[in-house]
Amino acid sequence: MQKLESNQVNEYRGYALFNDVEDSYLRNRNRGVVLANMTESGMNGTSLRHASTADIIGYFSSVPDEEKRATLESMTEILAERNIVVTGVVLN
Repeated sequence: MQKLESNQVNEYRGYALFNDVEDSYLRNRNRGVVLANMTESGMNGTSLRHASTADIIGYFSSVPDEEKRATLESMTEILAERNIVVTGVVLN
């Protein structure tokens, strides 16, 4: 188990961030699953509810910058497996 830095949290509003998982692939895969679940449960037809969008952005903002790309790629792979297509995602 990886030790957390003193300024590092391991959850966002009850959603685990998996910062204590040493394996970076598993850590980002787990985050991708959480984001995919948040996306799927927040769908209102073909769009996301505003509250769900805010939670997804908040969760994603809590992911360390150097791991955001891997987390986003994992989320989009999982959503594709579930036949959910997300468009308009911008990664800075």
